[in-house]
Amino acid sequence: MLPIQRPPNPETADQISQVKLPALPSAARFGRRFARRQLRLWELDELAEDVELVISELLTNAVRAALSSAGPLSQVLLRLRLTPAGVHVEVSDPDPTPPAPAAPTDLAEAGRGLALVAALSEEWGYERLATGGKTVWARHAPRPTRAERPRHPLS
Repeated sequence: MLPIQRPPNPETADQISQVKLPALPSAARFGRRFARRQLRLWELDELAEDVELVISELLTNAVRAALSSAGPLSQVLLRLRLTPAGVHVEVSDPDPTPPAPAAPTDLAEAGRGLALVAALSEEWGYERLATGGKTVWARHAPRPTRAERPRHPLS
């Protein structure tokens, strides 16, 4: 479960860090730790809380999908990609079924994960893989620093 660091892509200048995780309930915890360390290296600590919540939701869904489609020895892939537009969180699993946002009732204990992903991300989506699985992704833009924020004329 060692992270794989890829050098920046010379065509896009993207920096990529990824880790393969066994499809186990502990994948979300390891994914959050992995993301926190990587965001610290990229000096984007301010994104950690939102990114970690999104990773928890996406990895939990991916583990569930992997276990139902590929069985107990399956793996999921967590990839963090730093681009000029922000940090892309990408979670891949072997199940080609697209993610389906649920409409949970007030008393439902589950079904809010993708709504949370949508609320915490600039945008999110999925792509089918040639291997038969899918990648669900979410993009997080860095927040402007205090010096970069426009000043309100009355402040």
